[in-house]
Amino acid sequence: MLLEHTARLRNTEAKATPLDAWLDLSRLNYRATRTEVVDAKTGASSEAVEWTSDRRQGWTVPIAVGYAALSQLYAAGTVANARDATTQFRFVESIYSMGQWISPHRLRSADELIWYEQHDDAAGLYRCRNDFRSPPSLFASATPASND
Repeated sequence: MLLEHTARLRNTEAKATPLDAWLDLSRLNYRATRTEVVDAKTGASSEAVEWTSDRRQGWTVPIAVGYAALSQLYAAGTVANARDATTQFRFVESIYSMGQWISPHRLRSADELIWYEQHDDAAGLYRCRNDFRSPPSLFASATPASND
């Protein structure tokens, strides 16, 4: 989803990054459209502005999905002031992903609701995973098309 949205943003901004796409997906975007309005009685013209928001199916927000190691794995009891002196210890930082709330009728199977743990000790990754993948058309209207 993030890479697809990055590609769509690059249609209008060549230097768009995945961070730009992430921020674009995590906020409400409003756009102004200016039109000229002619008064039928007087013939005078004026400018009108109409505000519209980008329509998306679902609500997308950054969510914490796990931890990534910042240090080696220390033996139990070797790190001062750790909560538990009987468990191995590692310094970590949060990993974030894009979370999307969608209506249950859009799911293709119950498996798309299930989260499971996945860890890779060698890489120092401890994550919650979900196998849901948005259909490509779900965000097709998320960014206006380029006027090229």
